[in-house]
Amino acid sequence: MMKWFAFFLFYVSVSQAQKPFVHYKNALKSNATVLATGLGSLQYERMLNQNWSISATVFGRQKSNIPLGTTFDKLANRYGESIIGVNFDYIQVDKAQLGLAGISPEIRRYFGRKPTRFFLSAFYQFEKMDLMVPAELVIQLNDQFYNSLIPVSFDVRASSIGFMPGIQFRKGRWGVDWTILGPRFGAASYLRAEAQQSFLNRLSDEEKDFLIQGVKERFQLSDEFFDVSIQDSQAQIQASRRVPYWLVRGFGLNVFYYF
Repeated sequence: MMKWFAFFLFYVSVSQAQKPFVHYKNALKSNATVLATGLGSLQYERMLNQNWSISATVFGRQKSNIPLGTTFDKLANRYGESIIGVNFDYIQVDKAQLGLAGISPEIRRYFGRKPTRFFLSAFYQFEKMDLMVPAELVIQLNDQFYNSLIPVSFDVRASSIGFMPGIQFRKGRWGVDWTILGPRFGAASYLRAEAQQSFLNRLSDEEKDFLIQGVKERFQLSDEFFDVSIQDSQAQIQASRRVPYWLVRGFGLNVFYYF
């Protein structure tokens, strides 16, 4: 009896090992890190053949505190100026709130025909960002100078293209896509920042000019891309043209089901 049982186990293991890779044409995928990041996504993938596919992803995040805010604050302070031309030394990213929505079509090339295989994606991404960050500003009022922490609201719409490597782990119809770091390059077609403060209405023209120049110098805003103005109790930063940038996309985990 034990011999027949051992033979059965051997037969099952061999038959499973030699089971051919099943080619399904459709897949639904969802972000597995939504609880940690607050970013939810839903992706539909259509296989063109065993190695090529096209997909579309919609994603979004309710406006809330940025996860790992201290880490993002350090990265923004170090790389912000080179990425989007803004100096983040006086912006407290760790206390910021971020809302996000967008869509991303993608074409993907898989390598190999095993359940675990590498892939490389090329994608386009459009996103709308609603961001609030506290900014440290120097205010001149009645010949006195004050350091003030002012919440600044950003409204940004941007598009980019890039590529991203990854690994797919699959068991039958179920599995996980692990996307690794990949660069993307694009431009913000719309960028507007506003700060509402009642004391701004009390500033003289000279004091407003002082604040405007201070904002430009503190955040390293180029006159080629940004206009800064103060009207009544509202300070405003407006992009005068498309603002180029580069970012990194990746470290994603998508759970999927093929059908």
